[in-house]
Amino acid sequence: MANVSVIDAGGGFDYTSLITWEGVKDGDITGADTEEAQCRGTTVLTESAQFDINGWTVDATHFVRVTVQEAFRHNGSPGTGFRMTNSSGGYVVVNRIRYTEIEYLEAYDGDTGEFYPDVGGPTDVLLSYCLGHGATNVFNMAGAGAVTLWNCIAYGGSDHGMLFTGGAGTYTVYNCTVANIGNVGYRSSNVAVTANLTNCIGYDTTNFDFLESSGSLTRAYCLSQDATADDGVGAGNVESKTLTFTNAGSNIYTLVVGDTDAIGQGTDNPGSGLFSDDIAGQARTSTWDIGASEFVAAVSGIVVLRRRRDE
Repeated sequence: MANVSVIDAGGGFDYTSLITWEGVKDGDITGADTEEAQCRGTTVLTESAQFDINGWTVDATHFVRVTVQEAFRHNGSPGTGFRMTNSSGGYVVVNRIRYTEIEYLEAYDGDTGEFYPDVGGPTDVLLSYCLGHGATNVFNMAGAGAVTLWNCIAYGGSDHGMLFTGGAGTYTVYNCTVANIGNVGYRSSNVAVTANLTNCIGYDTTNFDFLESSGSLTRAYCLSQDATADDGVGAGNVESKTLTFTNAGSNIYTLVVGDTDAIGQGTDNPGSGLFSDDIAGQARTSTWDIGASEFVAAVSGIVVLRRRRDE
């Protein structure tokens, strides 16, 4: 059972700030209920500092969830749902505790980055259906724990889309899309890092769509515009492909009918039941697409004209 608080920057609900909610609620919740922050509203939540989830005592059944109410969830495109940013520099969302779920957030224009899981030791951190853009490193995985990401999109970072830097960190990434990045799309840069990527798109980066600088960056059923998706080990990777997307110029990275190098080219159910839809909540069908978006063909209406016979 969850203890639910509603956050709306426009007021009228429990809190107008996630920072305020976190400051009130953090503590030992192992003998209580899961704490859940439900974000909503059309007013951008502009925090005065990093939203830093820290100082809690949690366990596998008493955890922290930050989510967005269904009516205010984005559809994988910027500006279509609840949004948040940080006006003072640093990251937008920082997580330093175990057993945390962060989902459906659109975070943008942090000075350093948008999402920063920095958790040490064994963890169960889930980051899903999130949209991050702007700043330096959009998703910066810096902790030594285990983090699982799926159905996330990163674009517009000046350095990295997803950077895996944590000492002894293990990162599992399913069906994510990284595009329009000033340096590298996905990069492992610590000798102790293990990052396992499945069904991921890297696209339109200045230097490398995928780069294993040190540590391990394994790829399976991944796609790149350049020649870096195939790590020589994983199955199903495709390189040097061109995708159209819905509107890359407006940073809308959903697939369109001509994107056949990604449509139906992934592997089904890589998370073994962890999720079965895409970033917009559309059901995935066999064979799954590569990336955060599942292409759904428009269904044409059929009109049957029947001539009446006069008798």
